[in-house]
Amino acid sequence: YLNDNEWFISNLPSAKRGQIQKSVVDWEKRDNEYLQLIIRETIKLYLEIPLVRVTKTKVYQRLDIQARFEKKMDKFPQCKGLLQDITETVEEFQIRRIKYFEKQYINNNIHYTVSGLKRAAGIKDFSNQLIQHVILDEISKGVYE
Repeated sequence: YLNDNEWFISNLPSAKRGQIQKSVVDWEKRDNEYLQLIIRETIKLYLEIPLVRVTKTKVYQRLDIQARFEKKMDKFPQCKGLLQDITETVEEFQIRRIKYFEKQYINNNIHYTVSGLKRAAGIKDFSNQLIQHVILDEISKGVYE
């Protein structure tokens, strides 16, 4: 081809134009499948003893989908919305722990105090006012003072 340029050009393959690639994956179907898996795993996390904080990362780890899920989050709108609704903040998790231990104390007829409930729930003394308010509400609802 170095010596016969005309032959080289006449024997080149025809130029290909860019083709639009069709997605092979049915993202809507996969979104629905993951949605069911996330719901099932979230229920398991909420029922798990000892109590576990429900976070996106925890759900991803349990389902072993973190890497592929994070990269394609825009293709899973239902899952994205559900995960925003079900994840707990630290305060929400602390409140859930307080209520859990308060029920345990009542069910076992154990006398408890504010400090005992905080200690059982793992709440530090310097926690925010919302947590303090919830503790006092739970104590006032309970059978003990």
